Amino acid sequence: MAKAKRLHKTRFPGESAAYRDARDSLLRSEIELRQKIEAVAAKRRKLPLGGEVTTGYAFKSWSAGVDAIGTIRFSELFAPGKDTLVTQRVNFAIVAKAPIATFRDHARRRGWRHTLLLSASGNRFKHDYHAESLRASSSPSPRSSCAVAASSTISGAASSGGASQTRART
Repeated sequence: MAKAKRLHKTRFPGESAAYRDARDSLLRSEIELRQKIEAVAAKRRKLPLGGEVTTGYAFKSWSAGVDAIGTIRFSELFAPGKDTLVTQRVNFAIVAKAPIATFRDHARRRGWRHTLLLSASGNRFKHDYHAESLRASSSPSPRSSCAVAASSTISGAASSGGASQTRART
């Protein structure tokens, strides 16, 4: 078997040939992984928008910046003027079934100061987006682990690789 071509000429003091071979093999694997990640990201960017959200979900909300419980409609999270493609900052919200006061108290104990909290205790959002079944009190369905809404994405079935895009009727 022919020796693999060296990736570069840089060598560390005292490194052995076995170390360099292993290091180059690792680097090749890292390059291959990065190329695969970029290919998946390109496919994600080409996805068409998901289904239009026609239900007027209303959530009880709390934000540490305002420190008041209010009501927000799902469509307001995607209102005209909100960026849908972001580079550094995301309009992010966490949806839970717990009553908003309970969720707020939990957030305060955890030190969450920059996240909009939404309670779906008064609507079917978590069920409709497969975050739980109608029979479950707060257990997620087998297809999902959480429900997170952001101005760039909405995920009822979040995965480690990203979320699906959904349009909201405004």
